[in-house]
Amino acid sequence: IKYGYESADSFSVAFKRMHGVAPNMARRLETNLKFFSRLNFTLIIKGVFEMDYQVTERKSFKVVGRRLVTPEGGGTWAVCKTDGSYEKIQSFGKEGQETLGLCFGFDAAGRNDYMVGIECAVDHPGFDSYIYPDLQWLVFSAEGKISENVLGNTWKRIHEEFLPQSKYRQSEYPTIEAYKVWNLESDRCAVEIMIPIE
Repeated sequence: IKYGYESADSFSVAFKRMHGVAPNMARRLETNLKFFSRLNFTLIIKGVFEMDYQVTERKSFKVVGRRLVTPEGGGTWAVCKTDGSYEKIQSFGKEGQETLGLCFGFDAAGRNDYMVGIECAVDHPGFDSYIYPDLQWLVFSAEGKISENVLGNTWKRIHEEFLPQSKYRQSEYPTIEAYKVWNLESDRCAVEIMIPIE
């Protein structure tokens, strides 16, 4: 009755048809039985929300800062903000200039090769530099609440929705996160995501 059969006999007939043995035989050791996973139906609708982007060209430019390989994303920011190098990096730029995060990628162990820097024409002793050639860029905007992971969600949509369906291919150069606003107290961020393309 629990499984929708009217009697023990009708259950036994169905059980034997499926497993090849009667229910009382199923309790014996080394009896072969069949297992079926529960059916699940899922409907996922993607692409409902628009994504604004632009394609732009930039001449060659240099970024000066601190490049580290850390066990997780955000590790380089944590180091720079605790050892005083973040303030030094900001002093290399002009007033109000955006701090940049260059993502060189992740290794097989999941460690993040990342640079916190600022666009700057001259090298500074004790700091790393990276020069981009003339490139075309895809530019996306991630604005909203930090607590709602707006930056991570924008990256996810770029890689899962936009890039697979677009004609653009990411080049081997590091991507850039340009931090216009990142305020933990007001829970607000405005970050420009720049992806070098072919």
